[in-house]
Amino acid sequence: MNTKKMKKLCFAATACLLFAFVTLLASCAPDNTPASSSAESSNNENSELSKHESTISDESFSPSSSETESGSSSDASDEESSEPSDDISTEPSASPEESDVTSSQDNSPEPSSEPGEQENSEDISEPPVHVHEWEEADCENPKTCVTCGETTGTVAGHDWQIATCTSAKTCATCGKTEGSAKGHNWKAATCVCAKTCQVCGATEGEANGHDWQGATCTIAKTCKTCQQTTGNANGHQYLDGVCETCGERDPDYQEPITYSQGLAYQVNEDGKTCSVSIGTCTDADISIPPTIDGYIVTEIGEDAFANCANITSITIPDSVTTISYYPFARCPNLVFTQYEQGLYLGTSTNPYHALVGIASDDTGSVVSFKVHEDTKCIADNTFGGCFNMVSIELPNGITRIGRRMFEDCERLESVHVPGNVTQIAAGAFQGCRNLERVTFEGTVTQWDVITKGNFWNDNVPAAEVVCSDGTVSLA
Repeated sequence: MNTKKMKKLCFAATACLLFAFVTLLASCAPDNTPASSSAESSNNENSELSKHESTISDESFSPSSSETESGSSSDASDEESSEPSDDISTEPSASPEESDVTSSQDNSPEPSSEPGEQENSEDISEPPVHVHEWEEADCENPKTCVTCGETTGTVAGHDWQIATCTSAKTCATCGKTEGSAKGHNWKAATCVCAKTCQVCGATEGEANGHDWQGATCTIAKTCKTCQQTTGNANGHQYLDGVCETCGERDPDYQEPITYSQGLAYQVNEDGKTCSVSIGTCTDADISIPPTIDGYIVTEIGEDAFANCANITSITIPDSVTTISYYPFARCPNLVFTQYEQGLYLGTSTNPYHALVGIASDDTGSVVSFKVHEDTKCIADNTFGGCFNMVSIELPNGITRIGRRMFEDCERLESVHVPGNVTQIAAGAFQGCRNLERVTFEGTVTQWDVITKGNFWNDNVPAAEVVCSDGTVSLA
């Protein structure tokens, strides 16, 4: 405690003791003065003392007093306090009875053993300032003082995480939950996958496992449930064109061909190929071999099988490119392959290999004709006498236009020669009096190298051939 305050407290205490002492003396003195004078004097003294105490009290506790005023008051207090202290030390202390009387008259409490400290703690010290001890806001509570409960700001609010298959809607901050879990969306187990949730991927139990069916000739080992395969098919085990395991026939198998015996042949000028005819063969089903005695069979000769009433079928080899005049005339039992108005004989793989005649006996009834696209050769003079034929479509596969093939087709106005043709035989278009346009699918060079027989265009009005890259004069 500072010196100034101590001085003030000591002065106040001295004044109180002085007042008590004066009061005690007044009660003990003889009543020589009139009551009014005594009372007036006592009142004056009391009044002066009260004023003095009031002045001391104001100076002691006034917070607005300056240091200069405090200093002067302090000096005055020092001077005044020095005198009563001498009086107190010389005068005897009052008796307990007198103290009680004085106390009852003043109506003031008995001072404590340390009156300076008591008055300082009650009247001078300021109350302590409250400092908040804040607790941060959470999901449901704002920022709050843990001491006084005061709040500030707003609540933080929940950070909700959506519900999952196994967890309800949950706050990521405080862990509070709301509602219930969604539950799994199960997909049934398969051969390779256990029961599985389609939302979160959780599994339960085990996969069913495959129900395998053994491999066959054409199908690998296969699961009956999911159709998954493993390994390879066993493959066919053919014997004579038939699978010994499943009985399926080999699509590429060709029955061994037994060629007809006794057929006659004539070697051509090239010394490598030959022309074939019936000879001494008596077979009803004629099968012409591709080679005879090392010569390649490329031709069926003129009248080669004519008048053979017992023949029912003829199979020709792929090597045949030329069929001469009337090779199958007067064969009443021979079965042909027919396409539109044409009669065809075939190989083992192509039933339309050769066009050998017209289905109608009246060739004059033919107006337009389309040869089958798989045809490789056309017999000589096939369209001879079709004087009413206006148009003809030839396939790209043919390489030869035979002798007198279109002889006297008087109404034929145009013809398109395929690019694969390498020979136009003698008299091929002889007598085609209205044939004014001939086109060739190949080039001029290719046209020039085609072998052309005598009178192939006799009486044909067309003056040129139109090729793919130019024209060629027919003069």
